Amino acid sequence: MENPGVSSRKIVWIVGAIAFLTVLIFVYFNLPDASPPSTQAIPTPLNAILWSDAISYTGKIKTVCGMIVGIRVHENPHDLDDDPLPVSLDMGNEYPTKDRFSIIFYPNVQQAYGFEPGIRSYIDNEICITGFISRFGEIPQIEVDSSTEISIFPSSF
Repeated sequence: MENPGVSSRKIVWIVGAIAFLTVLIFVYFNLPDASPPSTQAIPTPLNAILWSDAISYTGKIKTVCGMIVGIRVHENPHDLDDDPLPVSLDMGNEYPTKDRFSIIFYPNVQQAYGFEPGIRSYIDNEICITGFISRFGEIPQIEVDSSTEISIFPSSF
């Protein structure tokens, strides 16, 4: 005949051990992160500028960095034969605001990048683009060509 006291003690011990482990796991996973915040700078190309400063470098080849916040396929009401149209990416702020930097992909270079997922993959990412800065009205821009370099960065500047 089995001793009823022994099985009760075993059950109490098992329940206690489970409770202890549960508390230990809870405390372990709810402790604040002890590692210090990262102070390491995000790697950006040498002499890169922010998109908001690009207008000051019109006429120069520079590396411009910032967040891509919008994409726009330019409309041409006179184009009746479904030819590819220019595509622009907005850096900093979206069209139609004038406080933005534009990256223009003309049809002759779109094939090299592709639209899906190519050009679209830059949306909501921090990028740096190296090229000749020109202006369209008051908007600084880089027109993508074969010498243009584009890099995606994982974090903000």
